[in-house]
Amino acid sequence: MGGLEKKRGKEACMPMRATSPRPSVSEAEAAIALVKPLSEEAAKTPVLMPRPIGIEDSSRHWSAAMVLEHLVIVNLGIAGIIRALSSPRSEAELSEVRIQDVKPLESAGLEQIERLQKAVAIYSKTVTQLGDLRTRPRHPHPWLGPLDARGWHALAAVHNGLHRRQIDMIVKRMEKTKTDM
Repeated sequence: MGGLEKKRGKEACMPMRATSPRPSVSEAEAAIALVKPLSEEAAKTPVLMPRPIGIEDSSRHWSAAMVLEHLVIVNLGIAGIIRALSSPRSEAELSEVRIQDVKPLESAGLEQIERLQKAVAIYSKTVTQLGDLRTRPRHPHPWLGPLDARGWHALAAVHNGLHRRQIDMIVKRMEKTKTDM
């Protein structure tokens, strides 16, 4: 249709809006950059911290690698939700999003760097291919309620940013602990 979208069976004269994966990708890349210099042992060391805004209490004692694994799980999950919401059969393809299903394993290590890079590539490809993420169908987030594909995309960037800041806090606390010894 030459870049025009269909609306309610009629052609609209408005070009489709492309959606950029850049904000989400940038935050994930920044999280990876914080973890890359760490040794395997440091990356796997859980650090207890005060509860940051937007992070649930059970996530306060994670290692940097655990945070990366959580980002892998969530980025792949959101890519799947966005893909499903953009599909004509979206209702049948989606299951309930549950917080307990996105928790990382304590054994997570530096392998999560490569896994997150791959997850972000999949996410980026999904968003870029779909273009306009304004969808009629919605899928509920456990805290935020029903979101369309565009809402899930916005959430991905905010989520990656929250956890990038969490990794930054973990690394700083580890450095402070080292200098206090």
